Amino acid sequence: MRLYAALIIALALAFALTACPPDDDDDNDDATPTDDDTVDDDTVDDDTTPVDDDTTPIDDDTTPIDDDTTPVDDDTTPVDDDTTPVDDDTTPVDDDTTPVDDDTTPVDDDTTPVDDDTTPVDDDTTPVDDDTTPVDDDTTPVDDDTTPVDDDTTPVDDDTTGVVVETIAEASYSSTTEVSLAHDDVNDLLHVVYQDGHYGTGGCYCNDLYYANNGADGWDARLAHAGDCYFVNDIYLNTSWTLNKGQTNDIVLDAAGHLLITYHSNYQYFNEGFHGVQDVYNTTGILQLIDNWSEPQDLVTTNGSSCSYYHPAYYTGSGNRIALDSTGTAHIVFTEEDYIPELYVTHLSYLTLPATDDEPDHLDTCYLDVNHNALAIDGDDYVHIAYVCYNDFKYTTNRSGDWVITTINDDAEDMQVSLAVDDAAKAHIFTTLDNELHYVTNAGGEWTDTLLLTGEVYIQTPALVIAADGSLHGAAAVRDEGAGMGWIAYLTNQSGDWAIVPVYDGCYQSYAADIVLDDAGFVHIACDVDFTVKHLQFPIGYNPATD
Repeated sequence: MRLYAALIIALALAFALTACPPDDDDDNDDATPTDDDTVDDDTVDDDTTPVDDDTTPIDDDTTPIDDDTTPVDDDTTPVDDDTTPVDDDTTPVDDDTTPVDDDTTPVDDDTTPVDDDTTPVDDDTTPVDDDTTPVDDDTTPVDDDTTPVDDDTTPVDDDTTGVVVETIAEASYSSTTEVSLAHDDVNDLLHVVYQDGHYGTGGCYCNDLYYANNGADGWDARLAHAGDCYFVNDIYLNTSWTLNKGQTNDIVLDAAGHLLITYHSNYQYFNEGFHGVQDVYNTTGILQLIDNWSEPQDLVTTNGSSCSYYHPAYYTGSGNRIALDSTGTAHIVFTEEDYIPELYVTHLSYLTLPATDDEPDHLDTCYLDVNHNALAIDGDDYVHIAYVCYNDFKYTTNRSGDWVITTINDDAEDMQVSLAVDDAAKAHIFTTLDNELHYVTNAGGEWTDTLLLTGEVYIQTPALVIAADGSLHGAAAVRDEGAGMGWIAYLTNQSGDWAIVPVYDGCYQSYAADIVLDDAGFVHIACDVDFTVKHLQFPIGYNPATD
């Protein structure tokens, strides 16, 4: 009987083994060590064995070793060798080299195209580096590091720890008497006009007007309007004529980005007869305008002649300054000379474009030089002008409806001026006087004068602008007569007190400077040093003594 029962059980087991195939883990939650899950269509895997070779779309394995290579990996284990397109691993060691890496761990050796690591040590050498950590060894083409230590030596470095110096153009033959600068905030472009020159027939010399901008290919300088000259000198005749362009100039951009350039041109003709029997001097002064690269326009012209070595009409167009009001109207101030034989009568003249009158307005009249002028428009579109009328330093504005002239200083021979107006319509003026640089203002109601720079120095072409926070920023070309060297000064009262910072030095001569501020927080200065037109860039308020 027992033998028969055993036989029955054996037959039942054999039948069961013949009827059922091996386990393919189809919807089976068996987690035994013998579970064959190499072919597994289960989308929920709760296997927690020491080795898991599951390759299903979703893996929630949290075991010590994970060799999963699926599209989505949420593994947070101590060691992760995942190389999938998306990795959200935040573990202590990450060797991920995928296109996107958001690792913020203490050590990051990521070399992918985009690196947003902000950890204490960053050895990223990718094309874009936004690292702001204390030490940055980035040497890529673009470096925006603003940290205390920056060893970047790449072609473009916008590090804010120093002054960037660029050469705009090498002057051909002489120093530049004036450089004018404007910034296009929309396209982030700088525009510069300056005077250079060349030699003509017979060895004579004349001045040319040049223009440059810093486009995608770097600084590009070009001839804007050429001068010319001719000279003959022999036993019977000594004759010469010279046509100069751009000895004083200015530039602005309108709301559409169009350039308006004003400049002084003059023509001189000299004819000395046999043994000096008859001398003739003919001169012409012209205020000219280039409107967005149209043909140059003659705005005002004065002709004159004399039988002595005197230049009647020569100065018409000099001291020109241009500014735009909120409607886009251009306001121009300049020196205009009357042709009155043997008399030297000059006017401070003013006009607008589009013109409202056939002739410019004569705001003031001098009987000698009125050659240094400055112009600003306030927030209500009223005009402010600082100027030198022979020996008198004057200021005029039409805020009352009429032009009101104030004499600030009656001992101002050879003074140069620059003017800015604040939100309260108060004037801020830089002046050079007796080789000193002064700051003059009526911001407190009365006119005050502060000495900024003095010594054995010769100061030229001061420039002044106001920042959005109301702080003042200026530039000047300085010649240290004692040391026999020149330098470019940056001046600012942003900290509350005036600071004077040499931003370019070691040159033999410095002749001209102009200044603008951009919307990104940088100062730009265009200047002439040692017959080279330079561009200097540095942060607003830059001062190594306090930074």
